[in-house]
Amino acid sequence: MAEKSFPLLLKLMQDDITEILDSIRPKPASCATDEEFALEQWKKEIDTIQAFSLDRQLAVKVASVPRDEAALISAMLQEEERSQADRHMALRMSGSAAAPENRSSPTIYQQQMCQMVERTMAEDANLDLEASVAENSDEPKQDRFECVICREQFIFFKVIRAPCSDYYCQDCLFRLFGAALRDDSLFPPRCCGISIPLDYVRTLIGSDTSRRMEEKTLEINDASRTYCSKRTCSAYILPCQKQGSCGTCQVCQQKTCIRCKEEFHQGKCVQKWNPVIRMAQVNGWKRCTKCKNIVELTTGCNHITCRCRYEFCYVCGKEWRTCRCPLWDERRLLDRANRIVARDNFVPEAAVVNEVAEMLRQRQKCDHQGWVIVRGEFRCERCTDELPRFIYECAGCRLRICKRCKQNRL
Repeated sequence: MAEKSFPLLLKLMQDDITEILDSIRPKPASCATDEEFALEQWKKEIDTIQAFSLDRQLAVKVASVPRDEAALISAMLQEEERSQADRHMALRMSGSAAAPENRSSPTIYQQQMCQMVERTMAEDANLDLEASVAENSDEPKQDRFECVICREQFIFFKVIRAPCSDYYCQDCLFRLFGAALRDDSLFPPRCCGISIPLDYVRTLIGSDTSRRMEEKTLEINDASRTYCSKRTCSAYILPCQKQGSCGTCQVCQQKTCIRCKEEFHQGKCVQKWNPVIRMAQVNGWKRCTKCKNIVELTTGCNHITCRCRYEFCYVCGKEWRTCRCPLWDERRLLDRANRIVARDNFVPEAAVVNEVAEMLRQRQKCDHQGWVIVRGEFRCERCTDELPRFIYECAGCRLRICKRCKQNRL
């Protein structure tokens, strides 16, 4: 699209929206329709794009000024500065009080403005910013910050500082939020156990990902989470699409019973045969009382943190710390101790296994504060990814996980 026609296109879109809104019969704010709300949001988006376009045009104009003209402007500003100084001196000598002026140095301001424009243009043209600044300015090079995930270094406007003070580049941040949309165990996106607010990164991840994150938040917090009963769809049904015991899928328009989660019907629900539920009952697996996911505990304590972040007791299914069930099942505790001893290539002698088991009992509330790097080929105990060079091991509970799980999953 030609750059000159872009502002005209925005203006025409604004006029169309205004005309449509004016044609709609005025209603109280509380009775605004979905169409009116969507048009208002669209108008705000266009206003934001228009403001950005004007700022960019200004930056391009300033950046297009030749260097010799910039030098001439600088010389003229310096000459004006000297004239102002001479004027103030003459006023003081004549006994007249000159009004103080709070002005920053034009040359410093010009350098800062030039650097800002060069950074903007370098970003658009994918140029080396550091070389550009070093060539046209006497000021030191820009500080660079290391992404906690990829370990690459970036200039300040290509990284974001998480609430835990770790830095993320835009690519790693986008991948983190994308993974959180696919994997409930990564939601909400967090680093070092501290959530990263959506408003904090909205401009970096884009409007589409931001909208999906808002819908995902509704899904995670929905106490009666319902998905489309059509097996080839299975889309989440938003609360606003539920009416009574019927939920309508916004993707395929399939109607689903909110109570039994099957295709919508009249009358009482009839529980259909579900082989997965039957298998869970036979094997003693538990269902999360919040999201209804099936959880199997093989080793470790009875404290379960579901992928939806709900914590419950594996014995009785109640919310964690609201029951008096034992923390450990002795069989699973010894199984975990045997696995730790075996992975360290030690012979699983009874004395060694009992020592590790006692350590696990004492550190049952591990906060995972101390980590050591173990070199070699390993498999992450959380995401099961294969790691060819090293893995992180918790000094407390001996958990071994990858970098991603250490930063974003715990």
